[in-house]
Amino acid sequence: MTQKTERSTIPAEKARRPRGGNGTGGFSKRADGSWQFVRTVEGRRVYGYRATQEKARQSCLDKIALREAGLDRQTADQTTAQWLTWWLDNVVSGRVASRTEKSYRDTCRLHLTPTLGRIALRKLTVQHVETLLRQKERDGLGPRSVALIREILRASLNAAMKREIVERNVAALADSPRQSVTKRRVLSADEAKRLLAVTATDRLGALYAVALATGMRQGELLALRWEDLNLDTGVLRVERSLCRLAGVLEMKAPKTPRSRRAIKLPEWTIAELRKHQDMQAFERAKAGDYWQDAWNLVFCSTIGTPLDARNLTRGFKAHLDAAELPREMRFYDLRHAAASLMVSAGVAISVVADRLGHSTPIMTLNRYSHALPEIDQSAADVMERLLA
Repeated sequence: MTQKTERSTIPAEKARRPRGGNGTGGFSKRADGSWQFVRTVEGRRVYGYRATQEKARQSCLDKIALREAGLDRQTADQTTAQWLTWWLDNVVSGRVASRTEKSYRDTCRLHLTPTLGRIALRKLTVQHVETLLRQKERDGLGPRSVALIREILRASLNAAMKREIVERNVAALADSPRQSVTKRRVLSADEAKRLLAVTATDRLGALYAVALATGMRQGELLALRWEDLNLDTGVLRVERSLCRLAGVLEMKAPKTPRSRRAIKLPEWTIAELRKHQDMQAFERAKAGDYWQDAWNLVFCSTIGTPLDARNLTRGFKAHLDAAELPREMRFYDLRHAAASLMVSAGVAISVVADRLGHSTPIMTLNRYSHALPEIDQSAADVMERLLA
């Protein structure tokens, strides 16, 4: 008689799957149909939940990888917008100039948050950044503006790396925007004299004289106080700058530590300043109680208050017309003119850098190398006399 083989009575759904090796993790199906994967790492369980087994496993492994890299998964899961807001409020605010902070906030609000804001910070890629930059170029944004977007994002991601929130800086890895060098019209010595002749009758004629003699920035000129000047020794000290922020004029520290400097004035500029001092004394007497003594500004309105740069620009354009100079020139070009004239006259680059308040002489050399051919020719003439 043939003996029947006895089949297992254990239900198929309760049959146990073969267990994986110790520490490799395991799956379980949840009531909602999703899958859970769990692995024990250093005595602690790490879970991953997703719609499929493989995705649940990958989610768990991602969490483990972040832990091993020293990154906080919860912090890294924040959106780029959330990180930028935290960075602006806790890293940038109070540590940079007010004008710089406003520029950072405007760039984040107008360009970074609308495009990258919803992306999780840890999922931000080089492709995301380069797509943003190229789109801004196609929208007609200037090269410097596009470069600023990248630089601000790069600075924020550097801060995220420092805090071990992300492993790499995708903005630093992205290709930088192409920069076009704009050649600015520089005044020659004769043209500068022509402009000074036109401005001589202006109540602010001395301001143009100081601008061309020193290469000071417009904000530095407008913030100059009488206590910063010693007309007997001919030394001017740059201690502050005037700027407009959110519609309000305010004094601030110079642009960089080297911007706080002492400048020796030529005699003709000192003479212009003495005339200006006499003229201002007359305006003070005329204004009477309306004069505002608190400012003690060298260049001010007819009642002693700070000058608005926009009003100064309008007057400058009128002087350009009168001197038959290109109207597209900016007041800032007087700084360029002063630097170019000094360099072309053979003044040492280090001295020019000190007078301009540049951070390094290399910065001066890079910006005003166009004036060097004249120096090179003078060097050739010297060698001709010595050795020919």
